[in-house]
Amino acid sequence: MTYETKKANKRRKIQEIFRERIFVGKGIDIGCGNDILSKATFEKITSVKPFDIEDGNAQYINRYESENSYDFAYSSNCLEHMNDPRTTLVNWFSIVKEGGYLVFTVPDEDLYEQGVFPSRYNSDHKWTFTIYKKKTWSSKSINITELLKELKNCKVIKVEVVDTNYDYSKKNEDQTYGEVEASIEVILQKITNKEY
Repeated sequence: MTYETKKANKRRKIQEIFRERIFVGKGIDIGCGNDILSKATFEKITSVKPFDIEDGNAQYINRYESENSYDFAYSSNCLEHMNDPRTTLVNWFSIVKEGGYLVFTVPDEDLYEQGVFPSRYNSDHKWTFTIYKKKTWSSKSINITELLKELKNCKVIKVEVVDTNYDYSKKNEDQTYGEVEASIEVILQKITNKEY
């Protein structure tokens, strides 16, 4: 998977929810590598802090970043590399301010791994992800709907398979080189106890 943020932002920049609500204010891009979320793409961002492996273990980001300190936290294709995605997600959500957002993407197990795990396209993937299936082919599959139950004071805004430019007739091929998205995109908002 290459430059997933850059690819996704071509789609996101024309969507009002991202421009006007989510990517607004002070943010952090977790696991960004050299594909950081750009202030140039979203004018209402005041700052984006890159956080990558050299900054610490993203699974325990709350050891390095204060709780309730960001208007938004963003992560593209990082969660599948974590040893414990449940703990990771709780910790990522903890650094978001009340009213703020957590946006993350993970590869969809059927579009990306395509029935083979360990992944033939990225040997560092520790998990596969699906939104919801009664039965999965992967012994390391995580159901996103179950995963989100771990979060307190969380409003689910969106959980969606993103298959921009994906060619379903192609088999056994990593299509993410180029302009194809093969992911699950999740948008969560931290709400108050009163709203919850």
